[in-house]
Amino acid sequence: MTRVSIKCDPLKRKKSMERLKAYERKTYIDRIPICFGVEARYLLAQRGIGFLEYFESPESNFYHQIMNFKWRMENIEDDFLGCQEVRVFPDFQNTTTAGLFDETSIIWDDVQPPRVKPFILTIQELRKCGIPDMDKGMAARKRMYIQRMKELAKDYIVEINGEPVPIVVSMGWHETMMSGAIDMLGENLFLWMYEYPEDIKNFLNILTDASILFEKTMRAVSGEKREGADAIADGGEMLSADMFKEFMVPCYLKFYNAFKGQRRGLHMCGKIDHLLGVLKDDLRITMLNGFGFSVNPENIASIVGSAFFYSGGINPMLLWKGAMDDIKKEVLRYVEVLGRFGTYMMADGYNVVPGTSVETMNAIVAYLDEIGLPWR
Repeated sequence: MTRVSIKCDPLKRKKSMERLKAYERKTYIDRIPICFGVEARYLLAQRGIGFLEYFESPESNFYHQIMNFKWRMENIEDDFLGCQEVRVFPDFQNTTTAGLFDETSIIWDDVQPPRVKPFILTIQELRKCGIPDMDKGMAARKRMYIQRMKELAKDYIVEINGEPVPIVVSMGWHETMMSGAIDMLGENLFLWMYEYPEDIKNFLNILTDASILFEKTMRAVSGEKREGADAIADGGEMLSADMFKEFMVPCYLKFYNAFKGQRRGLHMCGKIDHLLGVLKDDLRITMLNGFGFSVNPENIASIVGSAFFYSGGINPMLLWKGAMDDIKKEVLRYVEVLGRFGTYMMADGYNVVPGTSVETMNAIVAYLDEIGLPWR
């Protein structure tokens, strides 16, 4: 049995738990909650671990996620401290959806996350595309990782300040339709929307069905119970509102409607000011998880208000290299513009650049503590 002991400030942890519970009710108790987008690329770099080791095996992937969690809890003082479980999953970054169709398209590298080389290069290849086999490719690899991780979880005990916390083996996330289509087709996606719109719509419908099938298959393997569904639409900001509604909205509605529950989570971190109304009125999302710094918060305030939850904000490059006075001005701006709605969680927008100072992130948390809720 492997025991992982995590130490953090118990009072800060308790307060973070209270903030997160209040946030679920669209209210704040003392300040806006904050949770930085501190992902594997940041945490592995902090710990001196390369990506190839991280992806080497289910054992390595599992171990380093546990150690990443420990490092984060012990070093960064945001409201992630309120976590009441450790979640691990087969993490292959932004490669899963395309990998369902052609796992050999993935480029693995030790110093940066894996990426997909577009592999559908002609309209004839596009027309031959069909639903991938969930017993092959990335689906098979994910299934094997989940099953092994569930075994590994039985041999680990994780304690926070001496109290054991559950280890939950999750299916994780996948890119779904918009981001998956860009990975597979590259820039041809946008060209073919004009030249071969019906072929693209048929392809996107196949991609939607594949995403639904994959999600259901992996939920069954992991035994994970989820409320509604979460999706990703990075790259969609390059479409006009009309084109997004024509090509993408039907796909995402079909995906969301395939799963029971009210939650409709979406990650979309490009410049989506022109799509905010579509997300609210057409997709009717309930959570925008990680909007980008390029989105004008005033537009979020005027178009979205309290219609759904959202997190994101601070320019990651400003966090990485900016002066603290400039960072504080940006923090205060988000607090003043979005804080009144009760649906905003501060974060970077989106996500934290490797090498960003821990002291900078913790100073932002301390500044939020200082300013509290200024409109009260």
